[in-house]
Amino acid sequence: MNQRSSDFSVGAGSRNLYQALAPPTPTFQESLQTTLQDFSSPFQHRKTAAVVGSVRSAVSASLSLLAGAYELPQISPASTSSDLDNKDVNPTFARTVPTNRGDVHALIAYLKHLNVQHFNVLYLRDEYGTAFFKKFSIAASYGDNNQGESTEEDVQLAIKKKGIICRITQWRLLNSLYQLGLLNDPNHVWLMSEACSWIIDPGYSTHPGLARAMHGWGYVTIRSQPNPSFVQALNQINTDTQAQEHLISSVIPQTYWGDNFNAMMALGIAACQVSTTTHDDNNNNLTIGLPNFFSGIDFYNQLVQTSFDGASGRVQFNATTGTRSYANFQFSVFNLLFSPQRSDNQTARFDVTETHRVDFSSNANRKTTSENYNDSAEAPLVMALDTPFYYNDNTTNIPAELPPPEKPIELNLISDPVRIAGWTLASIVMALALVALVWVVARRKSNRVIQASQPFFLALICVGAFLMATSTIFLGFQESMRISVLNAGCMLTPWCFSMGFTIAFSALFSKTMRVYKIFQSAAAMRRITVGVRDVAKPMVALACFNLLLLIFWQTLDPLTWQRITVDYNLDPYGRPKESYGSCYVSLSTTQQGFAYSILTINAIPVLVANYMSYKARNIRSDVLNETVWIQISMAAILEIILIGGPFVLVAGGGEETTALYRYVVLTFLFCVTALASFVPLLVSKIWLLRDMKVNSRQSLFSRGSTATRPSFVPPTGGTMAASHMASNTASGGHYNQVDDEIAKQSLRITNRNSSALGHSPSHSQAHSGLSVHGSDEDGHSHHSSSS
Repeated sequence: MNQRSSDFSVGAGSRNLYQALAPPTPTFQESLQTTLQDFSSPFQHRKTAAVVGSVRSAVSASLSLLAGAYELPQISPASTSSDLDNKDVNPTFARTVPTNRGDVHALIAYLKHLNVQHFNVLYLRDEYGTAFFKKFSIAASYGDNNQGESTEEDVQLAIKKKGIICRITQWRLLNSLYQLGLLNDPNHVWLMSEACSWIIDPGYSTHPGLARAMHGWGYVTIRSQPNPSFVQALNQINTDTQAQEHLISSVIPQTYWGDNFNAMMALGIAACQVSTTTHDDNNNNLTIGLPNFFSGIDFYNQLVQTSFDGASGRVQFNATTGTRSYANFQFSVFNLLFSPQRSDNQTARFDVTETHRVDFSSNANRKTTSENYNDSAEAPLVMALDTPFYYNDNTTNIPAELPPPEKPIELNLISDPVRIAGWTLASIVMALALVALVWVVARRKSNRVIQASQPFFLALICVGAFLMATSTIFLGFQESMRISVLNAGCMLTPWCFSMGFTIAFSALFSKTMRVYKIFQSAAAMRRITVGVRDVAKPMVALACFNLLLLIFWQTLDPLTWQRITVDYNLDPYGRPKESYGSCYVSLSTTQQGFAYSILTINAIPVLVANYMSYKARNIRSDVLNETVWIQISMAAILEIILIGGPFVLVAGGGEETTALYRYVVLTFLFCVTALASFVPLLVSKIWLLRDMKVNSRQSLFSRGSTATRPSFVPPTGGTMAASHMASNTASGGHYNQVDDEIAKQSLRITNRNSSALGHSPSHSQAHSGLSVHGSDEDGHSHHSSSS
């Protein structure tokens, strides 16, 4: 190694072999002072070519500043801080151990193997600890990255928050944590990043439970296979009297001795090679015969290019950083189990077993993970060995990585009183629609007012209103029901409301179109007949379009119940504190397309119908004045769409919309739309019949039995004219007021069933129809009729 002892020496390596192979671990100040003294002393006696040391990363960082200033290679057998890879600060630093980046990647790989996503890193604020934390944060892509000074309370809070703690090597820190009651918590898993001595100081007698609290811990360390020849040579020292006299009395082999040996051998091999090789101006190798002719920079460049089979495997340096690569290493995960049988009052002994192995050198199941590991290394293979890992509670069950939430997650369910109120409102609307339907069907033949109002369309309006009110029932479904029921309710709402709206509005639209066509013919002074089939065509077309869209929607991409967690209300561990359940959260593009298509198809007829209603606003078609009430219904529906539309869009806007808001808005709008479709027409009929009865009674009381009543006569000459016939039949008094009003409005209604009107069968062939007298916007009088 030192072929030219008079000219080549290694700083901090001239004490004895034991100090070189097994340096002590004094305090930082002692280490730095001793190292600087050893570093400067060789200059007084001989030419120093390189420096070995130190063990601690903090000391090596200071030492590398001096070595770089003197352009001397420095090689460390144990400093693992990744900050030492910075060549701007440490231009001549090298080491025979990997950086703590290898420990970090091994820990991350092991935690990923356990599916652990939350952990804390507890570290000392020195060169090693800070670099370890930085690399851990980058590799894990997680953490607060809080590198400020932490008080004892901060440490206690941080440990209580998360379950995985790494990088614990200081007994003083362990004693403090034990006094805080944080070590013997079975809900925490403690992992150490490096092996350490398990000898407890006299503090064991003060805190006898400390060792037992470490039961179930683990540590991750690099796994090196010692060279058998090196181990044999060390063991021979114990039997070699001459070696013991020259060095020390005995040697206890340590795992890091191999790296110390590798450091010394790397310098020796590099010195032998660089002493006969230099470079020209073009950086070409030149072999010269002049010994001792090399600079410190040449020495360092040769050192990082040196490779050999050392005491702990293949030694090969990264030419850029000067650090030994960990790509050829394996890392072991050890389980520490306290052994009461082997422990005494001075020494705590553990049964240490290897449970997992992290292999960076294997080619199996590896892939590039530069994004995850921030390194060009490949993902390691994590192998679970035959021995299981036992935790603090003596089980192999991994404790929960996070403490339980302070309170259960808020589901934002709709309260029962609100749902009951909504269902009650829907039930009232459904009951009204059902009663109106029964009333229309029961009086469709006996009541001339119902006959004149086209009972078929009135019945359709009632059925549509009933379906629209039914759709609100499914809005109140939530998690108390089975998921299949929830999914079914998601699509039943658009089915019921869309088809109900189509049926009810189509009937209103047909009646409006009927009046509008009569108005148009009257303006042209033409007589037309508008039958049910003529006005039913738009209704059938609108219903078919809605039906096809709903069928395709149900088949291709139906609505399903979803529970979405919010990302704006999280606890300190990133867990959501609330969620929302709905059918309308995170709608897909297909679902949005179907929903908007249905809204558009139904909105266009509403606008057209309101336009027709406006154009025919001056028509007074009959005593029923039905046109006015249709206009009221149309205007109400249009107003609901214009005002309620934005609220509906917000109600389906996503997770930020509360379930309560969505339920209240949709329930109210659906029920109001249903009421607006049938209540104005039906109330007008009931109101008219009531007035007719009152007026009829007053007429009978004033005229007595000799009162005359108008009679309905068939239309003649293409028009309808009012005539009066005397009648002494008291039973006909019910119709007196009707005929009087019809005469005033110049409207005559006849029926093919003349017996229902009190006429003789001779009029059974008369053409029934509707005669309308009105005026257009210019005030001209028009007269038309329809069947």
